[in-house]
Amino acid sequence: MPSGRALAYLLVILLGAPAAAPAVTVTAGFTATEHVTGFDQPTAAAFAPDGRLIVLEKNGAVRVWTAASGLRPVPLLTLPVCTASEMGLLGLAFDPAFATNGFLYLYLTHPPGGDVGRCAEGTNAGRANRVVRVTLGANTIDPASLVVLVDGIRTDGGNHDGGCLRIGPDGFLYVGTGDTGIQDGGPPGASTNPYAHDLQHLEGKILRVGLDGAAPADNPFVAMGGNAARVWAYGLRNPFRFAFDPITPGPRHLWAGDVGQNTFEEIDVIRAGDDLGWPRCEGREPADQCPGDSVPPVHVYRHTGGPDQSVSITGGVHYDGTQFDDQYRGDYFFGDFGLDEVYRLRVNPDRDGFVGEREVFASDAAAPVDFLVGPDGALYWVAIGAGALVRVTQDGRTGASIGGCERAVGRAAAGWLPRLARKTAACLARGRSGCLSPAAPRVARRARRTVGRACDAAALARVCPRLGCTPCASASDLAKCAARAAVATAGALTVPFATVERSRCARAATVAGGIAGGERLEAIVACADTGATACIPPPALPAPPAEKLGRPCRVLPPALCTVLGCAPCATSADLAQCIAVVAAEPIDALGSTVLGVGR
Repeated sequence: MPSGRALAYLLVILLGAPAAAPAVTVTAGFTATEHVTGFDQPTAAAFAPDGRLIVLEKNGAVRVWTAASGLRPVPLLTLPVCTASEMGLLGLAFDPAFATNGFLYLYLTHPPGGDVGRCAEGTNAGRANRVVRVTLGANTIDPASLVVLVDGIRTDGGNHDGGCLRIGPDGFLYVGTGDTGIQDGGPPGASTNPYAHDLQHLEGKILRVGLDGAAPADNPFVAMGGNAARVWAYGLRNPFRFAFDPITPGPRHLWAGDVGQNTFEEIDVIRAGDDLGWPRCEGREPADQCPGDSVPPVHVYRHTGGPDQSVSITGGVHYDGTQFDDQYRGDYFFGDFGLDEVYRLRVNPDRDGFVGEREVFASDAAAPVDFLVGPDGALYWVAIGAGALVRVTQDGRTGASIGGCERAVGRAAAGWLPRLARKTAACLARGRSGCLSPAAPRVARRARRTVGRACDAAALARVCPRLGCTPCASASDLAKCAARAAVATAGALTVPFATVERSRCARAATVAGGIAGGERLEAIVACADTGATACIPPPALPAPPAEKLGRPCRVLPPALCTVLGCAPCATSADLAQCIAVVAAEPIDALGSTVLGVGR
């Protein structure tokens, strides 16, 4: 049976149920963050040549994210699609001339007659996977721009739908199709799928078409006519994700992850006309007939938990960015949806196979379903189990996200600041002395655990000196030291309020100062987490805390306006803006210290 986590992710696919995903654990020296969140079952993503990130959702929505504006709340387009089992909006690719024509190619499951209410009627009623082209404008996709390029890809079982689209080095559009799942089952050699080896069926193939959907004249089976003219390679079960090797000089081969049945997952290096063996072969078995006349996979791994184990390879990408060290350039990163892991494999010098064994690069990966390398050089994957796009950077290199330790300490300090401001306000209201130096907040067990998980020995050596922490032999020492730094910053925030006559407005303003400080520090952490180099002051400033001042500060004490240097100072909104300005200097100083980023 599937593991509990794999079953939870499966429910995301089948029912749209949310699944709580644990934090991604990535190999030492790298940091993984949920770079963009808030998606509903994301299936695929790609960066446009103009820098926009386009993300598809299984339900037919095309979403857009930019660094400047974040995730646009309204989809660019929502297409009618069938979503049961593995069907939906599954793949995308940008036209090579996107900068001038705006063309975006999509792979989706079209319902009979375009009516999602008829999806259950199946293939015979007209349900089919298809490839379409739409035109992407500045912030819209005109539905009238849709052109169908390839249609009639069967969906018999609703699963094994393929869905990958890639533009090849030759400028043609490559399409991965699944075998529809019928007559698949049992050990290697037992399946009898009727489509994967039939060249007149589009299923279980890699197709190669022109950007208008037509069959190129040099396709390997073009002389056979019919559907065979579009076939580039066959004998595949479900090549859900594939990619062309971008490393040059090199052969630029197509590398596909073909999802296995009950026994093996495999990676194939595919050339024109190749027969990859399915359904006669799964992996390299049965040995008495495989590979035979087919092309064997370059890597396989067995379902160690038996035929009921939830295992499903997600083909990956060759890393061609510059954010990672040079030793990673050209390595193949891929994942497994069911095992919830991401792997690294080193490619041989001829770039047609691997050397060595695969390494676990990340675990608790939130069900990876697509991989890409961003224009910033980071490695990304679409995590359908978390509704997010995960970003991975190498620590200490240009463009890196802040380390997990810095993130944990920064967020803990941001949470302490409002608490400390409330303590100070209560102390001042009682007329006590020493209010500007409250005791350091008790470091809750949850905060100690969070810092402990994020701060290994290397992180302690990096962060402790910035905060002047002694002793700093453990994450607990670091957490206590960070709490003391938060106390000092809270004192600097609240100094102006201790010099004015006590009033409800002064108390409310003291609390608002802590809130403003915490929110500003959180914004700095969030910015640094993206790998941005200019985060202090944060580019996205939080709104001033005016809602905390409305009732108690209907009449503003003149002395408070004076001590804050607040002008104008006619309304509580004016006062809130002044408090946010006063908070900037001490918070930016704390953020620079904790995160190790410049001001």
